[in-house]
Amino acid sequence: MDQVLLELGIGAVLSTILALVSVRGRNLTLGGGVGAIVIGTVIYGYAGWPGYLVLLAFFFSSSFLTKLRYSAKAAKGVSELKSGARTIWQTIGQGGVAAIFAGIALLFPINPALLAAGFVGALAEANADTWAVELGVLSKRNPRLITKFSSEVPPGTSGGISSLGESSAVAGSFFIALIAGILGVLGNAPLFLVTTTAIAAIVGEHVDSVLGATVQAAYYCPHCQKETERKIHRCGTPTRHVKGFQIMTNEAVNFISTAIAAALALTLYLVL
Repeated sequence: MDQVLLELGIGAVLSTILALVSVRGRNLTLGGGVGAIVIGTVIYGYAGWPGYLVLLAFFFSSSFLTKLRYSAKAAKGVSELKSGARTIWQTIGQGGVAAIFAGIALLFPINPALLAAGFVGALAEANADTWAVELGVLSKRNPRLITKFSSEVPPGTSGGISSLGESSAVAGSFFIALIAGILGVLGNAPLFLVTTTAIAAIVGEHVDSVLGATVQAAYYCPHCQKETERKIHRCGTPTRHVKGFQIMTNEAVNFISTAIAAALALTLYLVL
């Protein structure tokens, strides 16, 4: 118990420092920083520095890609936040499931490899989704709707997929899974779990796209004449709800998709 408390304390200190730097650097909003502190503390308490490095690999790569060619994304109207900073709901949507698995592992360390599969699967899906979105919108070709592949949609449309986005999702999932395997987070069967968690993440990322195309809330900005995921568009204009369920925000879809990826990673571990 003393060791766990020590690890939680170290995680809290490191996460607080990282959050302050990130808020100052506009990678996180103040609320996003609070969310990152909680998530980072729990994950460090669960997996120590190896698990924390996996989390940092996701955070820094995603933050970098969010700001990559930001002006080009803004010009296309596909970047919702003026600074690209993540809010508390975004941090929960992307890292909440991994933190839940970390918390379960702290309280009930019954099957470390099983819980590690869920933990890494959730983070790998979050990373795959972020890489797919942030790089996919830079594609020179318009994406196609995942539920109706014959239909082209504007860049940034929920449920839109492109070859660049698809390859980025695969790369993002294996990036996290490989780092977790190399650092020993996945235990004694790293090759098997690297493959299964990456596959689970790729499936989860596609579930995210399907949910985005079907049930996720979408709004229309009359000023910019563009569809958006936000009730207030980046131009400051209140938007009009046009489809989907308002409770199914982008953050809710992210949370569900990471949970599905984690559940699939657990299933593959148990079945294969």
